[in-house]
Amino acid sequence: MELRRSLREHLEQLSPSTTPAPRGEHRQAKTTERKDSEGIISWVLGYSTPSPSTDAVQAEQRDAPATIAENWQNYYNDFALTRAPLHLFNEAVTEPGYKIRVENASGERDRDMEDALDLWASNCVIHAGELGHDLRKLLGSLPSKRRGKGTVLVEKVGTEQDPDATVALMSLEPSTFKIHTRERQPILIQPGDDVDSDHPRSPTGKAAAYTQYHEDVPGHDDKDPIHFATDDIIKLTYDADDGEVWGTSLFDAVSDRVDALKQKLDDRDFAIRQTGYPHRIYSSDSWSQQEAEAYAEAHMGGEVSSEYGPEDDEDRGGEQNSFAGRVDFVPNTVKVQVEEGSVPDLEGAIRDDVEQIFSVMPVGKYQIAYADDLNQFVVDPQRERDQEAVDSERRYLERKFEPILVEKADQLASGDRYDGDVSFSIEPPEDENPLRRESFPDENLQAFASAWKAYKESGAEQDLPAEAFAEFAGFDLEAKQEEYEWESDPLEMPDEQDSPENTPPPPAAESSEDDARDELNEMDIDDEREEFEV
Repeated sequence: MELRRSLREHLEQLSPSTTPAPRGEHRQAKTTERKDSEGIISWVLGYSTPSPSTDAVQAEQRDAPATIAENWQNYYNDFALTRAPLHLFNEAVTEPGYKIRVENASGERDRDMEDALDLWASNCVIHAGELGHDLRKLLGSLPSKRRGKGTVLVEKVGTEQDPDATVALMSLEPSTFKIHTRERQPILIQPGDDVDSDHPRSPTGKAAAYTQYHEDVPGHDDKDPIHFATDDIIKLTYDADDGEVWGTSLFDAVSDRVDALKQKLDDRDFAIRQTGYPHRIYSSDSWSQQEAEAYAEAHMGGEVSSEYGPEDDEDRGGEQNSFAGRVDFVPNTVKVQVEEGSVPDLEGAIRDDVEQIFSVMPVGKYQIAYADDLNQFVVDPQRERDQEAVDSERRYLERKFEPILVEKADQLASGDRYDGDVSFSIEPPEDENPLRRESFPDENLQAFASAWKAYKESGAEQDLPAEAFAEFAGFDLEAKQEEYEWESDPLEMPDEQDSPENTPPPPAAESSEDDARDELNEMDIDDEREEFEV
């Protein structure tokens, strides 16, 4: 009853009348451009105060990497070749969905708590300005953001009445944050650290580990900064270096190759416009240089272009209905000279850039492009590597979000702490029939199918005992009987059918050499008796 009442209260939190109150913001950047000399400058501000456990607790502020937002915009949002593999990786990681399983203190399945947590998870995400998105929406964006930005910060959203309640989850832009750590240690300031009175604190009075829109973060308005305690934020990092609290973007390793590839592609497009078409030269010895230029200018608005070739829009300096090719007018004897066009061969250089870019991607290039030179012997190891990356990412997300569900179970329970076990996994929901579960071992299924086929082909009429099904299926029958409160064996033969004629004879005992000898001796005695009687 207590859990159901708590669940009703939780449903009221999800209703439109009680809106979650996120504290993190997405402020619009100022339009004024920042000079290179005005970059973000790292600085350290120490705090010290007497503490019962140590002489002093000091804090440092650590700036977010300056390239987070720029890398994400240039190499994820604006470039398809790096966006596509990361997007595919997102889908591969979260493709099966997630499963929440709860067992109470007695080890029995707690379906009421499971239903409550499933309900919360299916409505807990704030995304694109909308409440009530499924947790899968958030999970499906984290693998690419973790690798592309290096660090992901997710706010545990409370309400105005109860800021400590975890009502919703919302992803925040990490480039707008500073992180507070203990001095010279990559350890975030903890809520109970005895820091100086000037150290920022969260609205609930906890020592802040994160500050969003600090006054040192340029490019935003002058509103007050927002402070979060370490347990207000879910922090996910990728490839964090020793001594660092911020992760490392994979784009840091290949940004030069991405830029070079972009330049090569632009150069190739320009070369096609300039030299990929025939070059016609009109000349006459009666033209002066000014007259030749006048002819060229006159033809700009006509059928030909003296600039870049296939001009079909004003942005490129041409007009519509122009035909491909470059035309020049020079003072000389009247004649027409045509130079055949050509485009430089950049394929090898482009392929080298692509190889280096995909060396840091979690998805093999065979899934995206440039796979014409790959065969099965190359693809199979890459496919195994890709699956290992997917499995590793799933386990990482499980470790990060299972504590959130444990925390939510504590909030839903009648006491201060839920006296049971909550597990979270990224896999399909578990089917009640073990034979239909993806986790069911292939060898068990094969053994079960073979035994069932052999049994049916034997002509036996009695049903297999339930224990045999359980053994082949790989589960404990007695435990299942207790879990589902079966009164009797579901496959047990009814009493009215349990008769001698329906019971097969016991299997014959294996014969030994002595048994065979005794049988022969008996046969000899019978033969002699028959001869004597005759």
